Amino acid sequence: MENTNEKIKPEIPESISMTEADVDRASARQVLKEGWMQLIVTGAERDVTGTGKLRVTLFCSPLDADGKPATRAGAKLALFPPIANPKQPEAEVAKSTGCYFFARSLDKKFPKYAKKMGPGKYQTADGEVITGQAKKDADRVVLEAIIKRSVEWYNDPTSLLQETFYGLIEHETGTNGTVYPKVKYTRLEKPEEALVTESFTEAAK
Repeated sequence: MENTNEKIKPEIPESISMTEADVDRASARQVLKEGWMQLIVTGAERDVTGTGKLRVTLFCSPLDADGKPATRAGAKLALFPPIANPKQPEAEVAKSTGCYFFARSLDKKFPKYAKKMGPGKYQTADGEVITGQAKKDADRVVLEAIIKRSVEWYNDPTSLLQETFYGLIEHETGTNGTVYPKVKYTRLEKPEEALVTESFTEAAK
């Protein structure tokens, strides 16, 4: 009886050549559609920008109805820790805004800035109205939380793997004309806008 489990040895071509089918296949590169999607972090790495600013880059894929990555296509999300680069102390330090909103997209209990209620008056998440030094003290608590979380992300980017959130995908055109999808905004809760829940990709324009 023939052994159907026996592995077939792959054949290695001596040479290859270009065909029209190869060109058509390459030109039909698939990218994520624009719109809100539920995303999962499938890759994470740290580096610095050309100007020396610290960066954590996440590769994000859309989730299907079963909570699994729906496609190999994805989008990048760049986080810039508001921390000085110890190797280039003269380099620009990023603002804390991006890391703040992303932290709140992952953690509902993450400290929140007080909301402005009027001239010099602010209301905390607990409903307390604060002014003056109390507002400065409250802001410092949030900033310390942002910086602490950013340090954790940079020191161990893999800690962000498998995190899920809602993200708005937008297309960005590179200098060579290639379209790149990127995560523009993130949220913890499902947005009011319609979600892309199927047919996540389209041919790059």
